[in-house]
Amino acid sequence: MAVPTESFDTFIDRLLAVGCPGGRFTHQVSEDEITKLCSAAGAVFQAQPSLIEVEPPVVVCGDIHGQYSDLMRIFDKNELPPASNYLFLGDYIDRGRQNLETICLMFCFKVKYPLNFIMLRGNHECPAINRVYGFYEECNRRYKSMRLWQVFQDAFNWMPLVGLIGGRILCMHGGISPQIQNIDQLRQLHRPQDPPNPSIGIDLLWSDPDMWVKGWQANTRGVSYIFGQDCVIDMCAKLDIDLIARAHQVVQDGYEFFANKKLVTIFSGKRRSPLLWPVRQQRGDDVRDRGYGVHVRNLPSIAEPACTELSTFTLHPCTPSFCAFVHPPFLSHTHIHPPRSSNPLNHRHIGVPAPSLIQILMPSHSPGNNQK
Repeated sequence: MAVPTESFDTFIDRLLAVGCPGGRFTHQVSEDEITKLCSAAGAVFQAQPSLIEVEPPVVVCGDIHGQYSDLMRIFDKNELPPASNYLFLGDYIDRGRQNLETICLMFCFKVKYPLNFIMLRGNHECPAINRVYGFYEECNRRYKSMRLWQVFQDAFNWMPLVGLIGGRILCMHGGISPQIQNIDQLRQLHRPQDPPNPSIGIDLLWSDPDMWVKGWQANTRGVSYIFGQDCVIDMCAKLDIDLIARAHQVVQDGYEFFANKKLVTIFSGKRRSPLLWPVRQQRGDDVRDRGYGVHVRNLPSIAEPACTELSTFTLHPCTPSFCAFVHPPFLSHTHIHPPRSSNPLNHRHIGVPAPSLIQILMPSHSPGNNQK
């Protein structure tokens, strides 16, 4: 059944106005409106398969964790849907201060543009986790409603666990599972569910790569596995894919490759990203500022990007594979300040002092540990 989307246009406008005079979220949005939004989002998730297949170009984003300002910066630089396609890897809530604004805006875009805005489930979209790490408390503090928290859980239980970009890049929140034998298994994952332990679902949400192990070992988180480089290489060959993109861990540079660039971990929270990102521009490449990622076209393969920081990254069809673009971390004393944009959301500026270097000025951050 088609979900009517016209009623969500004003909802999106009110959410985008959060922070402006008179734009206080709880004054603008009622509990009943949020309940209807969750029902509509759940219906969209239910209508889509457990494995979402998309074609590039698409902007892939890691954890947001209730950092609404970071989400707005991503949209500011990459454009709002449907002008850009998005695939988010989960963990939209908990830890941050604006969980409700973040998840409601994302649900609105999901309902309005179901094919352009892909949301995978993260381990924090499970009741046992978001009951403890802030989302439950925020629902009760701001709306004095445990029922509202439960309505979100009903929608989360329908969220897909896996994405596949161009048939070559497998995306999930956590990692791979020793139970995966073929792609069709991922298409047949049962929903709705709160994934049981052990299961493929729990591994897709919780498992982690570890460069010091070989094969599969018990995860120090107390759930699922850690896996070695050999498991990643074997899985890519078994599923006939080029790359595994996942989130789930804070990585110092916003991105981290693993297993000879067969796996990449992405984290999109600005507050844990370095201050200044210099990005090398290769001769002949088309490079544009993409906010949390620099969009680079015409690279020969994913294995050799022109730059290497994946707070978010953009994939475009190219020959013979796809190209991914990024933004890596090296502190510099040279700050470039071109004229300020008229867009009030644009807090970063980009300048090109020479053909060999692009520098992006980012806000400061406080590093955190890498387990969530």
